[in-house]
Parts: sequence; C-alpha cells; structure tokens
Amino acid sequence: MRNSKTFLSLKKRAAQIRVLLMDVDGTMTDGGVTLLSQTEDVALEIKTFDAHDGQGLTLAHIAGLRTGCITGRQSSALLRRAREMNMEFIYMKQPLKIPAYEEILRKAGVADSYVAYVGDDLALVWLWPWETRFRRSKRRRTT
Repeated sequence: MRNSKTFLSLKKRAAQIRVLLMDVDGTMTDGGVTLLSQTEDVALEIKTFDAHDGQGLTLAHIAGLRTGCITGRQSSALLRRAREMNMEFIYMKQPLKIPAYEEILRKAGVADSYVAYVGDDLALVWLWPWETRFRRSKRRRTT
C-alpha cells in the first residue's frame, strides 16, 4: 500500500513539472572532458553528447516542457548542442548555480515545485532546495 501512495505522490508531482533544467558535464555528457593541446596556453575541448538524451529533450518539448542547462564551464560545443535541442535557458560560466536558477525561475514565471533539475553535483542535491527556500524566506522577511 505504501508503494502505491509513493507512486501516486510522485506521479502528481511529475505532472506539475513545467521546466526541465540540467547540469552538463556528467549529465548531458559522459562526464569526461577531453582537452587536446593546441599551443602552450590553448586547448581544444571535446564533449560527447548522447543521442538518447537528445531524444529525451525532444520528447520533453513535445510534452510542453521548457528546457535549459546551467554549467560552470564555457563551451561552444555545448552552445551548439543546446541550440540544436531548442533549449530555452542556456547558462554557462556559472560557478554558483543558484543565481542562474533563480533567474530562470523569474523568466519562466514558475516556482521551485514546477522545476525538475537533473545533475550530478552531490552538494546541490542536498543544499539546493534548502538554500533556495532559505534565501527566499529571508528575502520576504526583509522586504
């Protein structure tokens, strides 16, 4: 009985999702970063994207989801792939992902509960919801 309640709860929450956001390295890619030396200070970065993820993004768009990515790195390969996949929100060079996430919430006009975030940053798994809610509640008290 407990499992069916959990399933129904997850199904209800999933039905509310309007925005799908993701990290890049380790999520949209296999996690490897290949650097090909060009000169002493220049390297060519190579990323490998999975076609199945592209299929998933296409299905997400068909389902009406808005998509995007937030990454700490700058990558022309990512920019090309994100554009090919019609991602609406593309945030690169974001060492702190929370400000970018909050900006996306404002632009999309949605609350946290309408966003699914896929990433492999373990720190974000535990801190993100708490930090985001804490900062918002603190902001409400001071304004």
